Amino acid sequence: ISLLISASSKEFISLFYSSAYVGAGEPLSILILAFMFLSMFYLLTSIVTAASKPKITMILTLMTLGINCILDYFLVPSYGMMGAAIGTLTASIIGFVIALSYVWRIFKIMPVKSMLRIIFSSLIVYLICLTYPISGITLILWMISLFMLYLGILYALGEIRRDELIING
Repeated sequence: ISLLISASSKEFISLFYSSAYVGAGEPLSILILAFMFLSMFYLLTSIVTAASKPKITMILTLMTLGINCILDYFLVPSYGMMGAAIGTLTASIIGFVIALSYVWRIFKIMPVKSMLRIIFSSLIVYLICLTYPISGITLILWMISLFMLYLGILYALGEIRRDELIING
């Protein structure tokens, strides 16, 4: 979803706001990617905290925050919103990589095949979204269609199994 919003950020801004705000599309396209990495960072730090290591989580979080503040200090005066977005994305990626390395070192878990299938599926849908931009209200239907395609690719690659699709209730 993050990649879809990133690929069509200007269209999303135009859908919900007047043309005066279209300039926010570029920072949004970067910030939504930062959000994606921060989400994975928080997942990893939750694993660390659940392993009775909340101090490590705090250190990783403060380090990521510090990197973001330092980058913003240097980038914002020259690049404005884009500088802040780039600083946040960079800090998020660094924090994610360090947290991932820590989880790997401690727990020896790294689902490489699964990650590659998800990345591959995401890139296909991202490239389609970039190649065929849609604007207006049909953008919502386009995003739903692309998300369904994404799930279909994951299913075809074996990342999602049939038994995971059945809802018991």
